[in-house]
Amino acid sequence: MKLPTNLAVLLEFFKTTGKLKSVLRHNKATKKRRENSAEHSWSVALFAWAIADELEKDLGTKLNQEKMIKMALIHDLVEIHVGDNPIWKPKNRLEKQQEQEKKAAQKLFAQLPKKLGQEMYSFWLEFEADKTPEAKIVKSLDWLSAMIQKITTLQGWLDLDVDIKQYDEKINTRIKFSKTFNKIYQNLRKEVLDKGLMKK
Repeated sequence: MKLPTNLAVLLEFFKTTGKLKSVLRHNKATKKRRENSAEHSWSVALFAWAIADELEKDLGTKLNQEKMIKMALIHDLVEIHVGDNPIWKPKNRLEKQQEQEKKAAQKLFAQLPKKLGQEMYSFWLEFEADKTPEAKIVKSLDWLSAMIQKITTLQGWLDLDVDIKQYDEKINTRIKFSKTFNKIYQNLRKEVLDKGLMKK
């Protein structure tokens, strides 16, 4: 049976986005295998949903929880075309990566029916711009989720040329808008050092 055009387009998009399961990250999912980007996106989306009420109290503002969950689910879809790129790289390489990711997002979301494609692309751009409360939250959860993953698998950061002061500098800039995130980070930071997972 031939599918209506709109369903056929959605089915092809779903087949394409399923490839995110084969994009491997630097983090491990278990002690025996690496995490894939689809698993990571799911964890960020679940974290965003679960912590939203706490963040509304913290920030004193109503948050668009649905947007945060959607943003979390699609924030790494571009990795289907460009792969996962570690954050610890020179600035010029990061800028080139951002250009590649924007082209990948345009290509990916253009496959969809116009309204849905525009919605997903606008959420992806909002995440990248990092200006709205929802984008700042999902960006922070992106980092914290990865940190939790490295702790729970005891992978740590010893294979990277990074110490706790460098990590503090990057993440404190990211989470400074939220007391909740600062408390979570301080708790995770202590665990990292107590377990010897990062250079001091």
